[in-house]
Order: sequence, then C-alpha cells, then structure tokens
Amino acid sequence: MQISKIQTTKLYRKIVIIFSICVVLLAAVIIYFSFSNTIVTVSLVPQDETTTFNIAVKKEMTEVNSTLTYLPGYLVTTTISDTKEFTNDAVGETVDAQATGTVTIFNNWSQEQPLAATTRLLTSDDILFRIKDRVDVPVGGQLDNVEVYADQPGISGNIEPTKFTIPGLWPGLQEQIYAESESVMTGGVRSAKTITLQTINNAENTLRQELIQKSVAQLEQTDEIKAAEDTVLKQAITSVILKKSSDVEIDQEADAFNVSMSIKAIGIIFNEDELLNYSVNKIEEALSADEKIYSYDNKNLVYNVEEYNIDDQTASLEVEFSAKKIPRLSSSIFNRENITNRDEQEIKAYFSNYDEVGEVQIHFSPFWVTKAPSLKDHIEIRIQE
Repeated sequence: MQISKIQTTKLYRKIVIIFSICVVLLAAVIIYFSFSNTIVTVSLVPQDETTTFNIAVKKEMTEVNSTLTYLPGYLVTTTISDTKEFTNDAVGETVDAQATGTVTIFNNWSQEQPLAATTRLLTSDDILFRIKDRVDVPVGGQLDNVEVYADQPGISGNIEPTKFTIPGLWPGLQEQIYAESESVMTGGVRSAKTITLQTINNAENTLRQELIQKSVAQLEQTDEIKAAEDTVLKQAITSVILKKSSDVEIDQEADAFNVSMSIKAIGIIFNEDELLNYSVNKIEEALSADEKIYSYDNKNLVYNVEEYNIDDQTASLEVEFSAKKIPRLSSSIFNRENITNRDEQEIKAYFSNYDEVGEVQIHFSPFWVTKAPSLKDHIEIRIQE
C-alpha cells in the first residue's frame, strides 16, 4: 500500500514537471510572438522618369488647355546678319614647299656688286638657293637680312647655317663676294589645309547659332514684347537662313576663311512656368499609384520649335522633361510578407533586387532574435527619403 502511494506521488511529480515545462515553453512562445519585432529602415534612390510630348502655342488661348494641349502665346520675328572669320581646323596634308630664310652677303672686292633677283647661292654640298629681290652690295662692306629661297621644294632646303658661293660670278670673284646664313632655313615642308564641305557646314552652323543668340536682344525690343513685358526664351527661337556665303571654295587651300549669313529669327513667346507645370502633370499621369515625384528641375525641361505659322500666330513645340521618382510605402517592394522569417542577410538580399532601394538598416528585438517574425504585423518598414 505504501509502495503504491510512493508510485502515485512520483507520477504526480512527473506530471507537474512536464506541465511546468509546457507552461514555460508556452509562455516563451507567447512572449516571443508578443514582443518579437523587426524594424527595417531603407533609404531610397530616386529614379529618372521622362516624358515627351508635343504642345501647341496659340495666340487666341488665354490659359493652358490640358485636354487640347494648348499654351497661350504668340510669335515675333526679326532679321539679323553678320560675317565671321573661322580657322580651318582640318588636319593638313604634308606637302613639299620652298624653304626660305635670310643671308648676309659680303663684298671684299673694290667695286659695288649688283646681284639680280634669282641670283644663285650654292652650298658646299650643292644645295641651291636664290636671292628673292635685286640687291647692291656695297664696296668693302656687307648687306644683312637678304631674303633667299630654295631652288627646289622639299625638306632638303631646311639646312643649318652655312656659307654660300655665288656660281654666277667668275671664279676669281667668288672668294671675294659670298654669302653666309646665321639661322636655319625653314619651310621645306608644310601642312596644306584644304577646305571641305564639312568645314563650311560647321562654320555656318556655328554662325547661325551665334546669330540666334544675338537675336534675343533684338526680339526683346519689339513693340509687342516690350508692351507685354514678356521674356524671350532662347530654346523657343527658330530661324530661317535668308542668305549665306563664304570667301572660299571646296578643296581650296586656306588656313582661315570668312562666312557671311543673314537669318530671320522667329521667337515663340509663352510662359515657361506654365509649360513646366504642364510637364510635371504629364509625369504624374505616367506614374503608378505606388510612385510619386521626388524632385525636378526646370533645367531638365528641354523643348524646340517643331513647326510654326507666322500668319496664324501658331507654333508646335516638341518637349522632353525629366524628373526623379521614388516608390511609396504602399509599393509591393515594401510588402512585409516578403521578408517574414528572414535573417539580416536575406532581407538585404531581397531589397538589393530593386534599384529604388539604397542602404538598408535592420533592427531585431528582443536582442537575441536574429530573424524577422513570421507575422507581418510585427515588422515595420520605415523609409528615409
């Protein structure tokens, strides 16, 4: 009987221990699910969003019509002309030329010695030069800085300072009358730059853009703009070439040349702020509900005149505008179910799949927890813009 009581007591003790362990485990589970949470803080990387569209400018419009894409505005014109010198930047072809330089002619004879133009001067190694102009060498004296040129074109004429005989004189005089150079002869080869069609086209385009820039000041002096105190926008100026010419021909050799041009500049006058606001709206229309504009700059508003009609006072602008966008917290990127039961590396690996997400910081609690909870409600995602 006593043995039976002892056995019963041991059984009860085991049950109590097992029950206690279960209670502790249950309490631990409850504590874990009640207090375990994860905070994920992400920094965003704004992405580009670009829109392109056409919009008309009409004089009779008084406000922006978003449905018909009209801007209120008008057209003004002016004529402007100019001539500009351009350098030929073409890569020159190396060609032979006649080397040139100067010599001093000595006359140790008893009479003045006249030397005609093209008089020959010969070096000891038979390189022939000629005097450019007629000279008279004084008795017992010398004549400095006499211009000479090589008889034959080519690099052989680029010689160092040397002594020249004058073979046209009789041998007895050649010792008395001679020439010497003190500097190198140069110009035996040169770079020949020829005018190409591309060279002229580039110059014309440059001059045209400069005339358009200058036309801004002239357009601002028109009566309509002065009365309305409007602003002339360089991007909204187009032009027609009325006349153009250059003083060189294709394939002509020239280091520099002149281009003349006359243009009619047409300015499309409108409020750029209205176009900017319209462009922002176009970006917003293109974004999904889970995206928003982060920032934009009016420098990213680019437009040009596609067509115009001066008589009707209408024009069409081709517009491109870029802004920065970021995802909202409601984006599927931040669906908390996608990171449940993941450790730090797994969470960061998940967000690395998205260009919109930059740095990711993760905080688990309590301190011993190393994975996000299995319940998404215990995960908080914070965005740093």
